[in-house]
Amino acid sequence: NTMIPQRIFLRFASLVLCWRLASAFAPVSPLPCATKQRFRSQPLLQAPLPVNSEVVKPVALPVWPVWGGVVCWAFRLVGLEAAARQMESFSGGLVRPMGLMEEPEEDLFLLLVHHRHSFWRWDPLRVLSKFLLPEGFPAHPHRGFCTLTYIIEGGMRHRDSYGTEQIYGPGSLQWLKAGRGILHEEMWLTPELDGNTPLASDRQELFQLWVNLPPQQKLNPPFISLASVSPTETSQEAGAPKPIPIVP
Repeated sequence: NTMIPQRIFLRFASLVLCWRLASAFAPVSPLPCATKQRFRSQPLLQAPLPVNSEVVKPVALPVWPVWGGVVCWAFRLVGLEAAARQMESFSGGLVRPMGLMEEPEEDLFLLLVHHRHSFWRWDPLRVLSKFLLPEGFPAHPHRGFCTLTYIIEGGMRHRDSYGTEQIYGPGSLQWLKAGRGILHEEMWLTPELDGNTPLASDRQELFQLWVNLPPQQKLNPPFISLASVSPTETSQEAGAPKPIPIVP
């Protein structure tokens, strides 16, 4: 299909454009949301305490919906922080990737990402957005680290190359240990595509933490676990239903 390379190129180009715009227009006023400091891999008791650590504001990329993130940018650009927060609460449209350390190759925590999105059924620009970017993250590889995904609002559908399928929602924590390598996808549960799932929602919010693995564990077999607080959530591995433990 000759359209596939073109669509891949358009999606990649749109991501690059969003990143460049965010770098150019993101506010520079510091907020106490992330601390940029050096923390080398050494015993906890010997780790030096941070002195005069620089507090920085993470870049916010506009997506799902793009227009919501752009409006938030515009408010912050003219100093209307309260209006920007209200707009973000209403429309979402921002993802914030936060690098926690200066030297990620030597650190335990690689990345913290905050997602806040909305998928309004009557959004007139949503059709164009879906053409350029899928509503989620299609199949992509991970290797040598772990991801912890905590859902605050909405829901997520997970599938991977080992035959695991999971659906989880607010209050649930997914632990994915990539090890020697895994291919997986993460797609938002929206009412249009997942209307039969109680966790489907037009509003989505989650945090995802990337944790480095020690060298001796980077080539271990992949492992995935889900701690769920909702009995409506399901998990299926290699075609066989598997119950999910309920966290009190």
